[in-house]
Amino acid sequence: MSTQPLLQRTAKKRIALPVRVEPKVFFANEYVGKISAAMYTIIAMGVMLYALVIYQMRARAIRLRTGAPYDDRLGPIRVEA
Repeated sequence: MSTQPLLQRTAKKRIALPVRVEPKVFFANEYVGKISAAMYTIIAMGVMLYALVIYQMRARAIRLRTGAPYDDRLGPIRVEA
């Protein structure tokens, strides 16, 4: 059981107060957020297109029974970069 009274403050904790954010900071954040979203969307669409092309090439190679390799040596390197 604790020996301290229930309503006594411990270790001088700081109380978080709301900070006023200037409108220009808020709107700059909105602008940067839209740019980031657009960049991620373009990158995601590029990756989806790349995956579709690789899928079509592999499906064609399987259908034609060619001895082509089915692995992708450049894909993981591109994703990592």
